[in-house]
Amino acid sequence: MIQIIADNIISGLGGTVSQNLEAIRQGRTALKPSSLFRVPDGGRVVVSQMDDGFIAAPLRNRDFTRLEKFMISSALESCKSLGADILKDKSTIFVFSTTKGNIKYLGKDIQRSALWRSAEAVSSFFGNPNRPLTVSNACISGIAAIIVAKRLLQARLYKTAVVIGADELTEFVVSGFGSFKALSDEPCRPFDAARRGLNIGEAVGTVILRRADSADDIFYRDDYLKTPQFITSGAITNDANHISGPSRTAEGLYRAIARTLDFEYGLTAEVSSGEAFINPHGTATLYNDQMESLAISRSGLSDLDVFPLKGYFGHTLGASGVIETIISCHFLDEGWLPAAMGYTSEGCSPAPKIISKPRKTDARWFLKTVSGFGGSNAAIKVEKLHDGLSAKSDTSYQSVSIQQMEGKVFSFDCIGDVKESLNALYRQREMNYPKFHKMDVLCKAGTIAADQLLDSFCQDSRTALVMMNASSSIAADTEYLTTIAEDNFFPSPSVFVYTLPSIVIGELSIRYKLYGEGAFFVCRDFDRAMALDYIRCLFAEGAADRALLCWIEANSQSCNVRAEVLQFFTKLRV
Repeated sequence: MIQIIADNIISGLGGTVSQNLEAIRQGRTALKPSSLFRVPDGGRVVVSQMDDGFIAAPLRNRDFTRLEKFMISSALESCKSLGADILKDKSTIFVFSTTKGNIKYLGKDIQRSALWRSAEAVSSFFGNPNRPLTVSNACISGIAAIIVAKRLLQARLYKTAVVIGADELTEFVVSGFGSFKALSDEPCRPFDAARRGLNIGEAVGTVILRRADSADDIFYRDDYLKTPQFITSGAITNDANHISGPSRTAEGLYRAIARTLDFEYGLTAEVSSGEAFINPHGTATLYNDQMESLAISRSGLSDLDVFPLKGYFGHTLGASGVIETIISCHFLDEGWLPAAMGYTSEGCSPAPKIISKPRKTDARWFLKTVSGFGGSNAAIKVEKLHDGLSAKSDTSYQSVSIQQMEGKVFSFDCIGDVKESLNALYRQREMNYPKFHKMDVLCKAGTIAADQLLDSFCQDSRTALVMMNASSSIAADTEYLTTIAEDNFFPSPSVFVYTLPSIVIGELSIRYKLYGEGAFFVCRDFDRAMALDYIRCLFAEGAADRALLCWIEANSQSCNVRAEVLQFFTKLRV
């Protein structure tokens, strides 16, 4: 089983977990008006910001970006009682979660803006010998990274995983959400009838996971959680509905919950009201909160206590899933739940059981849910150690082999006018998908590759999409940057939505009606071995029967694509 053994949070509420918890207990919010960011309508911007005083003193004059300094500081704080040696051990893997990372350097220093560069800078600081993984799956990135880490540990590829979720405030991100008219000019009010939108916050969260192979291997700390806690299940799904709007039927999130809680599609979970609680995504946007409410109802969880946390520090993007999981773990341990900041009256139907006043709980587990652009959804279940829960060896992760489908490899390169080259390939292959012409180059390249590889055999919820590149969504990022220039400030929502690499997963899911797993990894170069390790994890867990593996490097000067379809072959007896 995968145990949570250490953590840290740096946010607008404090630089340690205890500081953040105490602020929440006292009902304090980090959300404040700011004049640092522009939005299309010129309205008031409310955000939460980290205090630079939380950066570890020895780092303040080092050659790291501000965000990297916060990530290193968070990792150092998380292992203060464990010893920093655990971070450099060869059996430890770093898994990073972010949406835009050092995007503020785009157009100034292309190397510093690369997501993989930040990951390598942080892991190298600790002398870790392994190549780090960066998960960039829109707003589900934090939970997706925890799920990825969990699987790598269960596969016995590593003993320990350090998951770091991080994003900071930039005009790039704030103006983008403003272009969608999704920002509230007051502190956000998740699930409330008077909710007006979200607030953007910045934060860094670190959670250290460790594989327990037996009851004797469970890790106990006198200065940490009173009862050991474990991530016992998790799932990633897609709505296959729309790249910027949640499903009106909550299809993707319902499927993620069903897989996480292990009940059949079309049925509901068998959970008693006091057994668990839910920490939802709860962005305070009109449609997201309504979609989550419907997913909770469809899953038969309407009697469970629900407490959203974004009223305390806003939507912290790639950090949100990590820091909200950490906070939920500590409240599960304490047996106490905080009130939903800003919630006064029911604003969704069917209404979930939102906690309006702090209360005690006897819950022994919780469900954490998230949703994001591209129709992405994810959920995890975290349990306290109890009599029915035991650590045991799982050899299935070691016993999966993969067969590459014969003739199912496709690649191409474009140089010169990349858009025209992709359009020419579209015409040459007689594809009939009008939406193709609205996409950015990354999604166009992915669509062409998938069209050559995906057939009726692959088009269902058992197909996983595993995507990789080094430059994230740089073509769309660069185009969006021109819309927020000092002398030409007209943020474009139609461009901004493509400034997330995982949108290609959303586009393919919509076209082929794929409701299954999707993961986007950003790394220095194509690491096929790492990708295959992860796909084996998917197959061993039963999360997928087949997968499309695709490397897509696309910018305005060139486009390189290599894609292949893999299928589950057999489980060998060990």
